[in-house]
Amino acid sequence: MRALLLYLLKVLTCWMLLFLLQQAAFLFFEPIKLAAISSAEILIAFRRALPMDFAAACYLTLPVALFGMIRLATDAKWPVRAIQFWLAIAVVGTVIIHISDIGLFLSWGTKVNHKALSYLAYPKQAWAAASGAQPGQLAVIALAQGAIAWFLFTRFRHDPSLLRSPLWSRIAAVPLVPGMLLVGMRGGVQDDPINRSWSYHSAHPVLNLSAMNGVWNVIVLLAEPPEIAANPYAYMPQEEAERIVKNCALRAAARPCASPMLSGPTCCWCSWRAGQRM
Repeated sequence: MRALLLYLLKVLTCWMLLFLLQQAAFLFFEPIKLAAISSAEILIAFRRALPMDFAAACYLTLPVALFGMIRLATDAKWPVRAIQFWLAIAVVGTVIIHISDIGLFLSWGTKVNHKALSYLAYPKQAWAAASGAQPGQLAVIALAQGAIAWFLFTRFRHDPSLLRSPLWSRIAAVPLVPGMLLVGMRGGVQDDPINRSWSYHSAHPVLNLSAMNGVWNVIVLLAEPPEIAANPYAYMPQEEAERIVKNCALRAAARPCASPMLSGPTCCWCSWRAGQRM
């Protein structure tokens, strides 16, 4: 189990370094936006990003842990290949999310949200929404981040056998490893899980949005219900609506005011107004 935990710690560290690089690229993509912001405030933004970065790293590391735990029972090579495939897909996804965040921030002043996701059904509009930056600049950032991520993750390959570990440690790893990652995914052991408010700490929107991890934001967006699809307001015939309003006015006129602040002339005025609506 020690080898598995050490490998997962290395994977988490790689994700944290990649997210740090992405936050720096987001902040310094247009340095003019930081002209009125002090270095101390920028450093605070990096610090405030750490809990959400760690939560996102735990999300992306959970599949690695699940495949790694299969290696606790077998020396088969397919879990290793599955880990490499997942890491490649996850890196591509994080890079796409990041460059989308940059483009949306320059165009709309926000990161990926439900409105932006709804544009995926219309590719031309989606590209126009994220076209605040030059495509060439975004392509360079994407390639650079992909190369750095490839370098980081290929430095740590989980290939050695785990069957040499004691049986008790392999059994203990089954609930322990996912449990620790789940705690990290919720941001810690506090009562309320991490949410977007954790990243809002400054009067400068660019600092707040830089502290909000893009991967975590997209995961939460996919888990949240989208905007209301159906009209929540009920329609009815005019006669029925007038009857309901009249009944409400009658009950209001007949009910004495429970609050002492609405007694006396105010209460009489309320009753008179209710009678006028009839």
